[in-house]
Amino acid sequence: MELTFSTRTYKSRVAKSATIYTNDLSNSQIRIKVNAQVDPAPDTTLPFSYSPDALTFTQGQKTFNVVFTNKSGRTMYLKPVGGTHEDLSLKMDDMQLKAGEDKEIQFSWTGEFEKENIERSITFDVSALGSERVTIPFVVEGTDPTPAKAPVSQRLKPKQVKGGSKKE
Repeated sequence: MELTFSTRTYKSRVAKSATIYTNDLSNSQIRIKVNAQVDPAPDTTLPFSYSPDALTFTQGQKTFNVVFTNKSGRTMYLKPVGGTHEDLSLKMDDMQLKAGEDKEIQFSWTGEFEKENIERSITFDVSALGSERVTIPFVVEGTDPTPAKAPVSQRLKPKQVKGGSKKE
């Protein structure tokens, strides 16, 4: 199980809770509480860094290059996990990062621009000493004159990512 939540502007301790429903007749609901320490961006405790840490696609800027840097003394491997939006294209070479090495991933928005903003994210597994995950949020700015006030579109469907490219 993985629990993901947005920390927004918090920069200290955050507590969230979730209810898990099971088919156990004696205990059908379990409530868990998660406490987290939020490190301000950029998180200097990680063995890697990346920049920029969030993307905003506009009609004028449909492509971003995100640079990952290996700050550890070991080789790291970077790969997308889960799914991403079907109109987000990733272009990445072999994502093996040797100690001190930089690699670039090109993110491109290939879809249309809706009236309302689209807010999503993509998660990468970064393997080094253990296994770490990093989530990069992205916004596709809407065409409404006040896109910050536009509602988030709920009609979008995720598309699975495999091996660094979109699955056809």
